[in-house]
Amino acid sequence: MDLGAWLKQTGLERYEAAFRDNRIDEAVLPHLTAEDLKEIGVATVGDRRKLLAAIAALASPTASAESAAPRPFAKSVPEISAERRPITVMFCDLVGSTALASRLDAEDWRSLVNAYLDEASAAVTGLGGHVLKKLGDGLMALFGYPHAQENDAERAVRAALAIQRALSELNDRNGGKAPELVARIGLESGPVVVEATGEVFGDAPNIAARVQGLAEPGAVVVTANVQRQTAGLFVAEDRGACQLKGVQAPVTLYRIVRASGGRRSGARTLTPLVGREEELGQLRGRWKRARNGAGQFTLIVGEPGIGKSRLVEEFRATLGETPHTFVELSSSQLLQNTPLHPIAEWGRQRFGADEPVDRRLADLENTLQLIGLDPDEYAPLLAPLVGVPVPEERAPKLAPEESRRRQLAALVTWFLAGARSQPVALAFEDLHWADPTTLDLMQALAERGAQAPLLILGTARPEFRPPWSLRSHHSVISLSPLDRADVAQMVGGLAARHALSQEVVEGVSQRTGGVPLFVEEVTRLLLERGGEAGGLQAIRPRCNNRSRRGSTGSAKRARSHRSAPCLDAISPMRCSRL
Repeated sequence: MDLGAWLKQTGLERYEAAFRDNRIDEAVLPHLTAEDLKEIGVATVGDRRKLLAAIAALASPTASAESAAPRPFAKSVPEISAERRPITVMFCDLVGSTALASRLDAEDWRSLVNAYLDEASAAVTGLGGHVLKKLGDGLMALFGYPHAQENDAERAVRAALAIQRALSELNDRNGGKAPELVARIGLESGPVVVEATGEVFGDAPNIAARVQGLAEPGAVVVTANVQRQTAGLFVAEDRGACQLKGVQAPVTLYRIVRASGGRRSGARTLTPLVGREEELGQLRGRWKRARNGAGQFTLIVGEPGIGKSRLVEEFRATLGETPHTFVELSSSQLLQNTPLHPIAEWGRQRFGADEPVDRRLADLENTLQLIGLDPDEYAPLLAPLVGVPVPEERAPKLAPEESRRRQLAALVTWFLAGARSQPVALAFEDLHWADPTTLDLMQALAERGAQAPLLILGTARPEFRPPWSLRSHHSVISLSPLDRADVAQMVGGLAARHALSQEVVEGVSQRTGGVPLFVEEVTRLLLERGGEAGGLQAIRPRCNNRSRRGSTGSAKRARSHRSAPCLDAISPMRCSRL
């Protein structure tokens, strides 16, 4: 192939010298990226687009035949599609690679770098990311392109941590036979325009690259935009506001230490919170005390559907990007005789039930070490509780009662040590369904929680009787039904564009007893029927028969026979986010 003639045909013959100086020939040409073209001196976006389009045309089966026939320039460059979307950008680069390369034979260095890039790429793609390009001994990856998911920022951070773990394992495998590789990683989230050719336009790539340059060796550093989307899921250190080159306003940075074990719920459409401002203020005050080192325990009590879990969720939304860990545990009505089942479920989420056993155990041991606990002492006790198998030779040889006692003590120590590493908000749903061993754990945490930056939020129905004594750092929030003004406000928000009469609003208040779940259900039923007052007559008022609570079967019947539903047939499971 005559490279000069090809460049002349595209109208870009002025770059012939640059191509020859950089030894770009027919074999290299199909692999060129926009970044490569920048590096050899193709400075303008228009010229890069022309070259990339012409290179793409070479790959066409008819390219050779078509290139022989003269054609207008406009037809030689196909239209390039572009897409605007929010993404999270990752830049990963080796530290001191130039010095390392000078110590090795070129082939050995190439093999070492390729092994690292293969591990890094696998970590990115394994968590749903897309490796956009490999830049020498670094890479640029996108999360949210070409396929977007609601937790792209979380996936990006987990991929960054996975890269650091994989690099550590690679160094261990090399066993000193090769220089130790250390990477630094920067992440930013923001809107960009992505072209089909691989060009990314927007501030996010530039900021991610600058953040990577400021990261310490071995560190993962993210911006406030990323931290805002992942707060509570990772232990993060606030690095303060930094002025980045080419960025007008200072950018707040956070160093990600490790995964926290917290979980972020999926996006949901929630009605505006009504009538709980005072209770939300109380939780904020308790959190402030906890963050200052005086741990707190708050029990939120109320009838099914009254809004216990919704209050917890609204409180969580106030935590923002401030470094913290938010852990959610939940009891199940079906597992009341299974010891510590909330911990087991949390462990499966935190350590990945589908991950290889050795990786899960290594993750647990690394987590313990990072918060100052001896993995050799604590991992054999804790691993079985969180669904992580341990080798038989490491399993404790203890009597059942002694094993239970030591495991509970290890769990308490784990929670408190984690809170001293970063303030923890622990939400425990449905304590009235907790098994006896889990209640023993909660009692120990309730009694010793004042020793660490730990806020424990428990939710329970009125019949629940805590097995622990009230302490000075304990509090109880009893949720009462909404008053008529609050019900009217809630109905107005739900009805939106439908103007419901005062008579209808009064009827909703009377028939629901001010229980938010029932207010929502009745209002939606009325809207389905046109919002007429007569529709209320088909809805039987809420009764006080406690025996009907929790009847999922009744709830299904109510929804399948909507001509005359009973409010108590609405499943209280639906109140988990109200």
